[in-house]
Amino acid sequence: MSKIIRPKNGRWLYGVFKGLELSGIGKANGWRIVFLIACCFSFGIPVLIYFALAIILPHEKK
Repeated sequence: MSKIIRPKNGRWLYGVFKGLELSGIGKANGWRIVFLIACCFSFGIPVLIYFALAIILPHEKK
């Protein structure tokens, strides 16, 4: 598995889903749809996971 890095370009909020796409783990829009559906059925727990990943994953350096 390749390293997941949050990119500066092409991201919406913090770039977690775009980083997943660039590392070869699905498409960013697919992750966004799954995230929205998961938020509807799990009382917002995915939001906490998303922000935790935004803090943990390194960002792209120029």
